[in-house]
Order: sequence, then structure tokens, then C-alpha cells
Amino acid sequence: MAPDFVAISLPFTGYVGAMYSPRQTLAHRVCCAVALISVLTLALSWYLKGRIPEGDAASPRCLQAPLQTPTARKINLHKINGFEYMVEPQAEYDISGCVVSTNAHWRSMFGLLGEATDTPDVGMVWGENLTSGDINKVDFWSGDFTLFWQYGPGVTFYANAGGNVHVLAATPEVYDIATGLRRGDQIRMRGSLVNYYRTDWGAHWRKSSLTRGDVGPTACEVMFVDQIEIIERGTPVWYFLYSLSFWALLFSLAGITGIFVRAITKPRARPAPIVGPVELPQVLQPAVKKATAKIAGQNQREIEPWH
Repeated sequence: MAPDFVAISLPFTGYVGAMYSPRQTLAHRVCCAVALISVLTLALSWYLKGRIPEGDAASPRCLQAPLQTPTARKINLHKINGFEYMVEPQAEYDISGCVVSTNAHWRSMFGLLGEATDTPDVGMVWGENLTSGDINKVDFWSGDFTLFWQYGPGVTFYANAGGNVHVLAATPEVYDIATGLRRGDQIRMRGSLVNYYRTDWGAHWRKSSLTRGDVGPTACEVMFVDQIEIIERGTPVWYFLYSLSFWALLFSLAGITGIFVRAITKPRARPAPIVGPVELPQVLQPAVKKATAKIAGQNQREIEPWH
């Protein structure tokens, strides 16, 4: 027997299936089946997407520490995305690692509000953190300009093998790549560590850390990025299934709602009025007549005089 998806989707109206035509009932059951599968796939893909590669799954390049060398670049004025920056180079910088968090969603929020946006942040780990076996037990999340992490007892995490990079993109193409990065992506960024200020701020410098051993609000690297290379995308299948199941769930719920609204708003045909006496089926007529005759005979005997 097919499951009663109507009762599953609308438990408070068990009789609602009677309102649907056969075609609507079939469409409703298909939408409910898609919604149920989407919920299961969404939960599984949410759990598995963005897992950080460890050990042999990590690129050998991401197991190396960042390379910082002296620079010959001069202070310069840089324009991108409608903003103007005064940039003071501090050191050449070449960093490879795995993305653990970004603040691209914060930037999108600022953009929707019509406010000015700053450089996107890319949180990364590398080296020992990718070989310790514990990196997927660490929780990472981004603030507007900050990377946070948290882990439980017994978990090994190397703070000097992770950091938050403020990306000042050299070109719009680099900017688009930076804002499109996702957790689990293995990347390489080349450019220079810089201090900068945005000219509409006034001379309020944002300064880069020049060491990997510091922590706290001033520990972020501010990087003028000439190039971003995506070494390997992280869990692309699970990201695809997550997006697919998310949209499938939305469309199936919209379908269920649309079918229900259509069913309760569609005019119903009224039954034709009954004209004249109703004639019973032929098979019932003899039984009725026999019963009537018997009742009449009984009544007749009751009124006969005594002899």
C-alpha cells in the first residue's frame, strides 16, 4: 500500500485528501517524497561538505609553512571596487593552506545594506594542523574581520600553523576568487604583506602582522594578493548536493502549498436537486412489499372481533 503522504504533510487535517483530484493527489505525493528525500540529503551533505583534508589527502604544498622574504616594493596608491587605498608593502609573502572560514557572507550583508565593504578575510590552516589528525574536531567561524576557533579537551591545534588573512586584491579577478572560496579549498596566495589605509577613512592604518606566532586582534596578516591559485576544491560533490537538495526542498514545499491552496480555493460543483419520489432499486422492492403485507395482516388480525 502506498504511504499516505497527505497525512504526513498535513496531520491536522486528515480528511484533506478527499479535497484532491486524482491528479492533485499524485502531484502532492510526489512533492512530499521529494521533500523527504531533500531533507535527508540536505542533512547528510551539510555534515560532510567542507571537511578539511588531512594527511595524504592534503596537498604537499599545504604542508609547508608560509614563506616571508624582504620586498623591494614601494608605497603606492591602489584602486579597486570603487575604493582607493594607500598601500605600504612590508614583505613578500607566499602562503599555501586549507581554507577553514571566510567572511564573504558579512560582505554580502554590508552590500545589501548599501554600506561600504572592506577587504574579504580568508581563514587558513597549514602544516602540522593538517597532519595532526584533529583538525576536523576544531570549530572555526569568522566575524566581520576576525577568525575564531574552539576545540575540546584532548584536541591538538597549532595556533602558529593557522591564521586570518585580510585580502587586498590586486585585480577584480583576484577579488572574485577570494570571495568565492569555501571551507575545505586548498589554495596558494602570492603577493606581499602590507599596511594600508582607505583614503575615505583618513590616515587610519591597518597594519599587518609580520610573524606567525602572535594571537589576538593584531595577529592577522594583511596581504596585497597578486595571485590566488586553487590547488584543489574541497568536497565539490557534497557542496553540489547541498545546493541541489536545498533548492529541491524549497520547490517541493512550494508545490505542496500550491496544490493545497488550489484545492481549497477551486469552486465545487453543487449536486443536482432531487425532483419527485425516489424509486428504490428493484432488488429491494419485493422485500419491502412483503414486509408491508405482513404488517398489514398483523394489524388486520388485531382488529378482528372475538368469536
